[in-house]
Amino acid sequence: MLILFQALAFCRFLRGTPFDFFSMSRERRRERQDLKNYIRHIEQVTTLLNSNNYARARELLSLSTKLRGYGHVKDRNREKLHSEEQRLMAQLQSAEDIVRIMERSPL
Repeated sequence: MLILFQALAFCRFLRGTPFDFFSMSRERRRERQDLKNYIRHIEQVTTLLNSNNYARARELLSLSTKLRGYGHVKDRNREKLHSEEQRLMAQLQSAEDIVRIMERSPL
């Protein structure tokens, strides 16, 4: 068994290439999708960020640290976090709408 693990360690340079046969697993594809979602959230938050919604933006971007576990445990956590992400994103967008309305209204 140690020889097999040494061979796998030697093939480490194949990670991220088309020859990485572990990258085709369902779990690895989901992890890559999680990374894309996180990058998308960063892009959205940077367009909406202001002093009024900083705390919500920070909370939204910190949700990725709560995605833990392997297999079905991680899938379950992913579902819980997805609903929380949607809620926080909706709050960010509604707060941005309120700021725009306040900027346009004459006082």
